[in-house]
Amino acid sequence: MPPASFAVTTVVGAVENESRLTTTTKSGTQRIFFRSIRLERDFDDSRALEGYSPTPQVRQVLSRIAESLQPSSTERAWTLTGPYGTGKSAFALFLAHLLSSPNKKRDLAWPILSATAPKLADSLESTLEAVNFCR
Repeated sequence: MPPASFAVTTVVGAVENESRLTTTTKSGTQRIFFRSIRLERDFDDSRALEGYSPTPQVRQVLSRIAESLQPSSTERAWTLTGPYGTGKSAFALFLAHLLSSPNKKRDLAWPILSATAPKLADSLESTLEAVNFCR
């Protein structure tokens, strides 16, 4: 729990899902800090995806990954690159939840995807069922 002088909020509408810590200095200036995502720590945290909002770029990448899961696809490896703080780890956490076994963490990510991209959610779900992924 942060010290009493900190307020915790969640970034909404961004690629990253990070807790924002703000504090006010003696001069009255507010400083903002973001808690970064760490897959090992955050996968089992049911609050880790709160406020996550898949951007158009995230939805595009998810579509490409869904296509690569088709049996006829030859794409099997992916690399995410980008500057610090652009949401790579948050996306990886979201993807890990989407692809985890149905009785584990999928229930945390699917409502988010279904609310923002229902056709993509249906397509990805159908693909995962067709290839018996993560069972």
